[in-house]
Amino acid sequence: MSLKVAITGNIGSGKTTVTKLFSELQIPVFYADTVAKACYKQAEVHEHMVSRFGPEIYDSNNNIAASLLSSIIFTDPEAMVFVEQLIHPLVQKSYKLWLENHTQAPYTLYEAAILFEKKREHYFDKVIYVYTPEVLRIERVIARDQTDKHLLKKRMDRQWDDEKKMRVADFIIYNEDLQTLPEQVINIHFQIIDR
Repeated sequence: MSLKVAITGNIGSGKTTVTKLFSELQIPVFYADTVAKACYKQAEVHEHMVSRFGPEIYDSNNNIAASLLSSIIFTDPEAMVFVEQLIHPLVQKSYKLWLENHTQAPYTLYEAAILFEKKREHYFDKVIYVYTPEVLRIERVIARDQTDKHLLKKRMDRQWDDEKKMRVADFIIYNEDLQTLPEQVINIHFQIIDR
C-alpha cells in the first residue's frame, strides 16, 4: 500500500502550484476541494442544498454559487456543519476508491485546505504544509477571486495560524519565491521515498 501524504496550506498559499510539481514527479494527487465542488451536482445533494438555502444557492448553470455559499457558511456555524456533514462523507468515499486505483505509486497526495482544523491529519502517514506570508496570500486571493477583503479575512480567521500548523506538519514548503519551489519539492519527494 502506498504511503498517504496530505498537503495543506492556508487560503492563497499556492497549494495547487506545489502539487503540480509533485505531479511532474509522477505522484498522483487527489484534490479534495475539487471533488467536493463536484459533489454539489449530485441530485441528492442538490435537493438538500436547495431545501436548506433556497434555489439561489445554485447559479444558472446549476453550479454551486460559491461566493454566496461562502458568505453563508462563514457567518453561520450551523450552516457550515450542515454542508460538511453532507459533503465530507462523499469526498471520503471518492478518496477511498481513488486510493484503490493508485496502489502502485510510492506515495499519494491528498490536497485540502482544511486538515488540521478538522483533526484529519491522523489519517495520513505524513503532512506537508505550504507556507506563504499572510500579506502575499491576501494579495493573491483578491487578485484570483475578486473577493471582498472583509469576507476573505473571515475565511482566514477560521483557519489555524501558520505557526500552529508549521509546528505539527512533517514537512514545510516555503512558497515566497517560485524559483526555490522545485528544489524544495524534490527534496521532500526523496525524503518520503527514502523514509
